Amino acid sequence: MRIYDGLNWGMFTPEDGLWGTPVHVLCATQDGSIYAGTDLGISRYHKGAWSRVFPAEGDLHWPVSDLMEAADGSLWAATAWGALHL
Repeated sequence: MRIYDGLNWGMFTPEDGLWGTPVHVLCATQDGSIYAGTDLGISRYHKGAWSRVFPAEGDLHWPVSDLMEAADGSLWAATAWGALHL
């Protein structure tokens, strides 16, 4: 995933903790996190670091096509396997 800090371009990769590429959808949430949906699942960028959210482990192919934050702060995802509520 390409990033731009206002001066320079960079890239986040799986080595940075971003689970899967390419990124199909991003969702910014009220707590300042950014969620990224890829062919392999969902990653979260929070306080300067990426972490894997779903699936928690394994190499399942879990394509995510849309993400949204609900009013209660939970996350909904549209996946190839149906709706996912986190």
